[in-house]
Amino acid sequence: MSSLHPRDHTPFVAPPPPLTPAGPTALDPVVTASVAHADKDGATLDVRTASGRTGTLRLRPATGSTLRITLRMTDVPTAPRVSVVTVPTDTGCTVEQSPQTLTLHLDARRVDIELSSFCMKLTDHQGRTLCQATDVSDTNDRTMVLPLGVTALTDGRLAHHDSWITEPDEHFYGLGERFTGPDLRGQRVDCWVEDAQGSTGTRSYKAVPFLLSSRGYAVLVDTTTAASFDLAHSNTGAWSMTVPDEVLDYYLITGTPAQCLTAYRDLTGPALLPPKWAFGPWISGGFRQDSAAEVRERARSIRSRGFPCDALHIDTYWQPHGSWSDMSWDTEAFPDPRGLMADLADQGFRVSLWMNPYVSVDSPYFTEVDRNGWFLRTASGATWIDQVWGGTQPDSAVLDLTHPGAADWFRGRIRQVL
Repeated sequence: MSSLHPRDHTPFVAPPPPLTPAGPTALDPVVTASVAHADKDGATLDVRTASGRTGTLRLRPATGSTLRITLRMTDVPTAPRVSVVTVPTDTGCTVEQSPQTLTLHLDARRVDIELSSFCMKLTDHQGRTLCQATDVSDTNDRTMVLPLGVTALTDGRLAHHDSWITEPDEHFYGLGERFTGPDLRGQRVDCWVEDAQGSTGTRSYKAVPFLLSSRGYAVLVDTTTAASFDLAHSNTGAWSMTVPDEVLDYYLITGTPAQCLTAYRDLTGPALLPPKWAFGPWISGGFRQDSAAEVRERARSIRSRGFPCDALHIDTYWQPHGSWSDMSWDTEAFPDPRGLMADLADQGFRVSLWMNPYVSVDSPYFTEVDRNGWFLRTASGATWIDQVWGGTQPDSAVLDLTHPGAADWFRGRIRQVL
């Protein structure tokens, strides 16, 4: 009998616990609003919550079919935020006011707001309701959804949230890479990047807070926090978003799926078109100890068996143990990288090399990068250092690729390897 060997996996690291309310009275919905200012650029409302908190709700046109909704509470300190959106400045709207209502007209869309018992509704030019904020309680005065407002958390932060009615025939798509099927209705999705440990679970390598509804609208949340979407999971008649950020800032987009995607592209910037070969089949070694000899054998086997393959992916073991992001070849396992690349190219393979923006504390580059301030830092200003490999590798710091110097340095390391 042949012996079986377990595959080499990075140890499973459990995701962080969900957001925990501070108690039964932690939920604090917006209950009333008054118009502070309104013109062609939108409206600013002074809002008050059930507990007496005050805040500002801004409604602004972002495109002819997109409304930006921003809720900021007065008692939440402002902090620098990384935005994923570039907001257009050449759009406008018309506003109608009465003592109890406010209406914003955006091209062929309108938003109606009830001020005294706060509620919002979005309709199209034919009067069809696209989405509507939900009632907050049932006939027994029990809260059934998370309305526009905040919830105090056990760690002292506030989580912002909002909810909209879900129609019986409504379906939801998007939120990045998912392995649970394209229709997300009935699921609760956390938009947070985690090691997916394969492609059969709910964890995701690519989380994007962009949700597309089958009823002619989409939502883009401008946040880098772990936004959570309950898509008729807890309540079959509503969907809600929870955002543990200092502000709730999202874009309500209307139109066909193609029009919603176009608006999303315009707000976040277009992606570069990858080369044609990148859309073909890729094959990797399965994240196991590798060598040039094994890569060559894998390539030979793929071609001899007639498997379609445009790109060979070589996992992290092309680098020495403990130096997984130094962009340096393991010269024992891969003594002649240039020759290996030439051999693979002759067989029609493109090559992908695994990399991550982590730098080990044992790396010869650690001191240089740290001295230049190119690592992510804690709130106190210290370099963040911790385990990113479940204990199998030395502690590491993470490159701050929003810093131009860090991005240039990382490009230089990649160019050297290429």
